[in-house]
Amino acid sequence: MTSNKSQQALSDALWDQVLHAVNDHAWSEAEGLLWRILQLVPQASCTIWDTLGYTLLMQGDYKTCEQVLRPWSEAPERTFWLNHKLADALRGQSQYEEAAKFYQISLLEGSTSSLTYRNLLQVLYELNHDTATEQLNHWANTVGSNQTAWQGASEAAVLVPGLGLAHWPWEQSHDDGE
Repeated sequence: MTSNKSQQALSDALWDQVLHAVNDHAWSEAEGLLWRILQLVPQASCTIWDTLGYTLLMQGDYKTCEQVLRPWSEAPERTFWLNHKLADALRGQSQYEEAAKFYQISLLEGSTSSLTYRNLLQVLYELNHDTATEQLNHWANTVGSNQTAWQGASEAAVLVPGLGLAHWPWEQSHDDGE
């Protein structure tokens, strides 16, 4: 029993260090600490795995990030951020269709981030420009005045090549037959 208590105390101390490393953007350090926690507590919580995925994502290790997060994509205790990060990892591997699916899941799970809307539009635009426009039309009919969605759409319009997404709001305001 003492061994379990001392392992938990060490794990808690390591978690505090992880939080400091993440705060300092010391991704490699945080990753190493998280792997150590997983050695001590193999049945660690979704939060540990989610944070590990984040550190890997921030280092551009998209494949390992995907491997770490995918098993947790349906865990009841996850937040919308987990599937958003999984989508980011897939996007980093140019797996745009699957990335779009996980951004959409993140939105269905209650994403409150304009980044989710922005990134979804960007991957849809990579797949097919018309699909991104169709998504905007769908949001216009379903999300109404959701400022987060429209902020994400504005950010995407600036980031994708061409003017297709940038022209969309103008076309909507001039779609009265004139």
